[in-house]
Amino acid sequence: MKVYTCFPGGKAKALTMSYDDGKLQDKRLIGIFNKYGIKATFNLNYGQVGERPRMTFEEMEGLYDGHEIATHTMTHPTIERCPLVEVAEELLEDRKGLEKCPRGQRKEAGKESPRIPGKLETGCAGAQGA
Repeated sequence: MKVYTCFPGGKAKALTMSYDDGKLQDKRLIGIFNKYGIKATFNLNYGQVGERPRMTFEEMEGLYDGHEIATHTMTHPTIERCPLVEVAEELLEDRKGLEKCPRGQRKEAGKESPRIPGKLETGCAGAQGA
């Protein structure tokens, strides 16, 4: 069997780090990640920014630089219980809100779900080198 590499540096495996909700703990976590050169994706809910224990936009300013930011729905509903139209609205409204955030370059982050046909582009990132 032939193994095909598809990661930077010819690596055959990769570790992905993904954290949800933009909580205060992200500050400490990102400090550790930055110290050791670890990149991660942070999934944020625009509609819940500032509701403790989530951070405010001011607290997030520059914090996620070098990491990816992706949508995580506007209000964090249980997706399995939502009609697909509501899921789409949650993702799109979250994306619109996150794109208003003062950030550097943005790049698309896709998310696939067995309930949603095809690939739905759902994210934005200020990733520098992500």
